[in-house]
Amino acid sequence: MDKNIYWYELCFFGDEDTESEKYDSNKACSYVIKTEIPPVIDDMIALKILFGEPREQWERELIENCTCVMEISEDDAQFFDVEGLTKRVESEYGVYYTRQ
Repeated sequence: MDKNIYWYELCFFGDEDTESEKYDSNKACSYVIKTEIPPVIDDMIALKILFGEPREQWERELIENCTCVMEISEDDAQFFDVEGLTKRVESEYGVYYTRQ
């Protein structure tokens, strides 16, 4: 594992917490981001990395219903589609990775 890489899971509509009052089984989902930003990442920065400027209604709805951002291990990140996250981007938020 690269010690400069951090993985964060962003949960929406109560995913990862089925007991939450915000849990919606029809909409609950999670995404992962790959960064060089050490814990703890600000939720709004994580959302900006994932979505950039939201263009679609579904993106805005997810942003409004983000229920947690948590650091996860590289092994746990492999349950998500992370294979193509190889393009290194330096931004005002910090360094993160996107697809080519």
